[in-house]
Amino acid sequence: MEFEAHNKGISSLVMLSEGTLLSGGEKDRKIAAWDSLQNYKRITDTKLPETAGGVRSIYPQRPGRNDGNIYVGTTRNNILEGSLQRRFNQVVFGHGRQLWGLAVHPDDEVFATAGHDKNIALWRRHKLLWTTQVGFECICIAFHPFGVALAAGSSEGHLLVLAADTGAAVATLRVCGSPLSCIGYNPTGEMVAMGSQNGSVYLFRVSRDGFSYKKSNKIRGTQPLVQLDWSSDSRFLQTVTQDYDLVFWDVKALSSEKSPLIMKDVKWYTHNCTVGYLVSGMWNNRYYPLTTVVTTSCRSAAHDMLVSGDAEGYLRLFRYPCTSAKAEYVEEKVYSSLVACSRFLYNDQNVVTVGGTDAALMLWELVDE
Repeated sequence: MEFEAHNKGISSLVMLSEGTLLSGGEKDRKIAAWDSLQNYKRITDTKLPETAGGVRSIYPQRPGRNDGNIYVGTTRNNILEGSLQRRFNQVVFGHGRQLWGLAVHPDDEVFATAGHDKNIALWRRHKLLWTTQVGFECICIAFHPFGVALAAGSSEGHLLVLAADTGAAVATLRVCGSPLSCIGYNPTGEMVAMGSQNGSVYLFRVSRDGFSYKKSNKIRGTQPLVQLDWSSDSRFLQTVTQDYDLVFWDVKALSSEKSPLIMKDVKWYTHNCTVGYLVSGMWNNRYYPLTTVVTTSCRSAAHDMLVSGDAEGYLRLFRYPCTSAKAEYVEEKVYSSLVACSRFLYNDQNVVTVGGTDAALMLWELVDE
């Protein structure tokens, strides 16, 4: 027997206990029901909304019961619940493409994610608070120091500003023609800096309420930038290049700072740069291979812990400062590929990580062993 069921591929087949066969289409987003007791006669079908994605898997909510309620996993990393008789509701949201952007709230257990699927989402621990669809693929994101606004950098060189409480888009500004791969506000929230793939740092002035932005200056560089930190006095920036060179910038002089002696005692507002004296113990550590490439790091709010992620998918927790090759740590192997970004929540009790190419978002709890 053969039936015309779906356009293109059928990704899921599930037989319910009463003899109804459900089939799911990945491309046409349809779920069809067939009566196995009547030669697989088509009973009905329904189509998922485009925002949900195509059908990847189907599972009955209560196996053995004939209520027809099912869970549907989609190609856009969402899980829906419902039945063919009523509409489907989203129960789990996930980013459907690469996920690189992660930012934590300065004084609340809230964090934001921004992905290549053009979605920006705000979370309170496991709970999704809101999602906003924007016009561009996002690579990086940062919270305003007062927690009022979110600034995201896009793959096409745009700065996107959203209201943190509602997710409403406030502004979209063209910064440059290259992807913006790192972003950060200075401690007072009066300026935001963006590091670009073209090697330059772009500085924008920010209004007191955090919602109005004006281009201030550009500091020219040559190597693509991937990480960025402000100094506590807002005079300097430190950045890491794609080749893992540490570059310091004088914000007032609009030039790179060549003298390491001047930078020796500078206090940093954040330490997300993976290169530097105070985090050198992550690199030449004698307890794991010298070939390990550290892709992300973050210092805790209390300045006593350091979390790092590497290109092999390992997440490690060190004491901060971490300067010794004998620095001890605890580790977990979490991702199939690299750890794209790791951040402490403001309470230092939790760590959030995103997986870049595999789009996995994970929340960790720190426990005493």
